[in-house]
Amino acid sequence: MYSRKVEEGFRVLTLEVKADYDVLEFIRRYQVLASHLYWARRLRVKPSEAVMERVRNEIKSYWRWHLIDEEDPMYLFRGIEKTPWPNSTMLKLPLVDALHENKGAYIKDGKLVLRLNKTIEVEIPKRALEWLNIRLAENPTRRP
Repeated sequence: MYSRKVEEGFRVLTLEVKADYDVLEFIRRYQVLASHLYWARRLRVKPSEAVMERVRNEIKSYWRWHLIDEEDPMYLFRGIEKTPWPNSTMLKLPLVDALHENKGAYIKDGKLVLRLNKTIEVEIPKRALEWLNIRLAENPTRRP
């Protein structure tokens, strides 16, 4: 048995209970599917049909509507499109890797080059390039 805290709403109701494997497995599956739906909504892309099929088959309707029905008063993703993006790192690229063109992302000619299913070049701001030049002057490949 595992102990989990459950929080609900703006006023917090905390329950500490012993949860068996079935409860924890349901929560894990629910979180995975809800995460996909959250990011699809946040990025304004259509959710995967495979995920939607899993939502319909694996989640009972009384839990499902919070994920998919925008009219449900408990809809989980209300207004997330209007939420500002956080100031956080979306992609971390080690400085040493950034110098090698055989990597999935590297820096060349003042641009970040991303090799996805196609090559995308993103202009790097001047201030960031100045910072990069300072770091390069510190010789990041030298080992102490």
